[in-house]
This record gives sequence, C-alpha cells and structure tokens, in this order.
Amino acid sequence: MEKSLDEAMRQAALRFKNGLFSEAEQLYRHVFVKNPGNHNASLGIALSALEQNNITDALWFMQKAAEIAPEIVLYRRNLGELFRRAKKYEAAIASHKIAINIEPCSAENHFLLGLAYSDNHQFEFAIQHYHIALSYNQNYGVAWNNLGTVLENLGDKQTAKIAYTTAIALNSLHAEAQNNLAVIYSEEGKLTEARSHFTASVTANPDFIEAHYNLSLIKTYTLNDPHLALLESLMKRINCYSTPMRIRYYFALGKALDDTKQYERAFKAYSEGNQLQSCQKPWDKNKLHALVEAIPKLFTTSFLKQPKKTNDARCPIFIVGMPRAGTTLIEQILCTHESIYGAGELSILDDVLHNACRTANMPFTTWMKQLTDEAFATLGEAYLNRVWKLAPNKNFIVDKMPGNCFYIGMIYRMLPNAKIIHAIRDPMDSCFSCFTHLFNDDMSFSYDLTTLGTYYTLYAQTMQHWHSVLPKNTIFNVSYEQMVTHHEALSKELIRYIGLPWDPNCLHFYKNNRAVKTASLTQVRKPIYKTSLQRWQYFANELEPLQKIVAPYRNIPGISA
Repeated sequence: MEKSLDEAMRQAALRFKNGLFSEAEQLYRHVFVKNPGNHNASLGIALSALEQNNITDALWFMQKAAEIAPEIVLYRRNLGELFRRAKKYEAAIASHKIAINIEPCSAENHFLLGLAYSDNHQFEFAIQHYHIALSYNQNYGVAWNNLGTVLENLGDKQTAKIAYTTAIALNSLHAEAQNNLAVIYSEEGKLTEARSHFTASVTANPDFIEAHYNLSLIKTYTLNDPHLALLESLMKRINCYSTPMRIRYYFALGKALDDTKQYERAFKAYSEGNQLQSCQKPWDKNKLHALVEAIPKLFTTSFLKQPKKTNDARCPIFIVGMPRAGTTLIEQILCTHESIYGAGELSILDDVLHNACRTANMPFTTWMKQLTDEAFATLGEAYLNRVWKLAPNKNFIVDKMPGNCFYIGMIYRMLPNAKIIHAIRDPMDSCFSCFTHLFNDDMSFSYDLTTLGTYYTLYAQTMQHWHSVLPKNTIFNVSYEQMVTHHEALSKELIRYIGLPWDPNCLHFYKNNRAVKTASLTQVRKPIYKTSLQRWQYFANELEPLQKIVAPYRNIPGISA
C-alpha cells in the first residue's frame, strides 16, 4: 500500500513538472483520500489547483497542509500569499505573522508580510517590514522595488527613486524597477531619462506590456523605430496576455501607428483597446443623466443668488470642461505664475459634497435643494481646509478636475471667491483625443464613440445652463484653438481674470518642472504647437457616429471652439 502511494506521489510530481496539472491533481487527491495526514499530497493539490486558477481549492488544501504540519514555514508563506491573491488581506497578514513567529529572521517572511500590508493600504506597516527584510538581506532587489512603490503611494517620490535605483543597481534586468523609476522621471518631465529606463525595462522583459505602454506615451514614432517593430512582433503573442495588458498593448500600438500616419491601422488598434476596456468598465449614464436633468430645475437664477464675498484670502481656481480640452495646458500656464499652486485633478469637491449628502441620508438632488446659506458656507470651508493643506503658503490653488463642470452652481454658492475657467475645444478633437487615451481614473464613458458623444451632450447642456443663469464673467471661457493661435494675449487675459499682475514666466510654462500625472504630461513640456488642431479629420470616416451626435453642439459660443 505504502509503495503504491509513494509511486502515485512520484507520478503526480512528474506530471506537475510537465504541465499536466489536472492529471497531477487527480493523483495527489488519490493519495490524500488514502492518507489524509499526508501534507505533501495536500500541498500538491493546492499547487495543482492554483495552476488551473482554482483559488478556492488552492486555499483550502494549502490551509490543510499548514494544519497538518504547522512547523513547516513554507506552508504558512504559501497560505498567506494565496489569501493575498484572493484579496483576503487580514487573513494573509495573520498567516504571514505566524510564518515570522516560526522564522523571525527570514527576509522573505517580512517581505511577504509587507506585501500584504501594502495591498491592504497599511503603508506604514508595509514600509516597516520591507526595511526589516532589507536589514536581513540588503541585496533583496524585489523588496527595494516594493519599498519604492509604497513610498511613491505616500507621495515620497524622491526616496522612492532611491529605492528603485538601488533595485536596478542590484539587477539592471529588473524590469519593474526600471519601469517604476521611468514613470517618476516622466512625471517630472525628465523624458530622456524616462525613455532610457522604459527601454531598459522592455529589453529586460519584452512581455512586460506596462512598460511598452508607458514608453509609447512619451515618444514620437518613426516608421523605422525599432520599438514599433517590437510592438508589432508581439501581436502573435496577444492571447498570452491578460485583458488589462491587451488593452495597454492596443493603445500603445495605436499611438505608434498614429504617429507614423498609418491612420486606418491606428484606428483599428485604438478600437480594439477601447472595446476591451469598455467591456471591463461599462458606463452607466443614468446617474449623470439624472443630475443633468435636475440642474435646470434646481439651479435657477433666484436660487443662484449672488453670494457675499469673504475676507478669506484663499482663492480656489477651478478649471472645468471636457477631458482633453486643454485643462492641463491652462493649469500649467497658471501655476508657472509665482502666486499660484497647481494641485492637479482633485476629488476633494466630490468627496465633500457626497460625504455631506450621505450624512444627511438624502438623495443628492433633494439634499442640494434644502441647503441654506450657512450650509453652503460650511461646505465651502470644508473644501478650502482640505485643499489648502496641499499648499498652505499660497493664496491661489488650481483644482483642474474637468468633471467639476457639473458642480458649478454649487461652487458659486459655496465659494464666493472662486474663479471658474472653462476649457473649450472642438468636440470632435476633444472626444477623439479621449478615445485615443487610456485613463487612470473613472472615465468609462470615453471608451465607446456613442457614449463619448452622449457624455459630451450632457456636458454641453450643463454648460449652456450655467452660462444662461450665472452673471456675466462668472465663467471665463478659454478656447484651446485660440490659446494655440493667440497664446500670449489669451494668457494675459487669463491672469487678469484671476486678479494677479502679469508674470512673463507664464509664456514659458513648458519649463515648469512640477510633476504632471495626466495624459498631457508630454505636451505641457513643449512650447505651444498646432499639430493637434483638427487631428480628428484623419479619422473622419471612422468617426461619423460621433460626429452625428455632437454636430448640434459644434460652434456654439461658450461651449465649443
């Protein structure tokens, strides 16, 4: 009997080694049924199940192996890692703590606990255990890289760069560390360094699609570009990649083909990426549609009574509009002025409003209707207090979240000192530019031409309402097309609207070395250029469905160029 079970274990191990995971699992299960105390068989079932993406059985049998042989630290490590992959972070943390109790001086045990803490957004604990891991093994490159990631999440980019650089010094073929360092360089506008490290990343691991995608964002391709050739060669392996990586691949390929004027192929690649992303995150327009329908009924001229200006020196500047309509360019011009801080796209206004609404336990539009002057003032103070933690020594801070266009009525009542800048652009250019970009945040409307057009109409209808009910000059319209052709004059008008003296540095916005995270991070590092005007026309045939939807809103003053 014992010999037959030993032979079954040998055959199972052989099948596992040869990639026959289902057959291996059957043999391991046969042994485990005959001998439920065999922790090696339980381990074999768990690993075989994992290879077949059966995380439930993998967890159950790994836990069984750990119970049968509690002294074996490997089982606790494996169990913790399986819990982490299943997003059961508290259980993962508990398992890794047991592993540390068994082997307290193991760098790997502390690294894995740090990883679980990081995924659970307990970043300070993650840093602590990464440092302990590195105290036991200074050459632990993966720990250096992951330490960098956590530091970056906490906003400490400079120390993160040191951690990534250390990982690369230990192993120049560490693809993730090369990519992560390059991302910071690209945000800082150090594009030569970024391109170098992205290239090193894809050289180290040609299947690391994230680095291919990131590289595509910061370069302009030519027909004989070796990276274009490499991207095209990866098409034969497309089914080997996960859906998120396939999405990034198609956007990268689309960008490269677009740069090289292969427009038909570029559109096909963009469409593939957008279709996959749209399936991952379909857009539900109902919530926004309900808000847009409610706005004219609620925000009437009488409701939008002129708020009293306050003596508060803090002046928030809101840049609103369609994404890809020039909001980042406007912010870069403004924050080059010595008196203005550019905070980027903040979710703070949305957070303040919805937190207050949840506390009141009312539907959003019902809640807005019953707000008093004092309530508006309280909401405004909550917004200012959170935003001014970012730059307490500045009087002017830019919040360039485009979607705040739907809250302009609230801004007007909450923040009487606020300045509101509306970035406008030909809808065909702004919508198509959205279609060619993969966004980091919730932009699920942008991955389908019809939903893009629908979103644009909701935005346009909303802006038409604000222009009709708010006093003249409340909203300052900035046309992207006018900014490109009359840059200096419009920049001066912009600064005058804010109420500041002219700063000639605003004409040299591209020299501003502030970090930029949006899709425009490369464009704002260059002087004004005109090549993006009417770019959609290269794809006119493919964009007919979009054109039909937005046609009624083109060339309307205050809405589009």
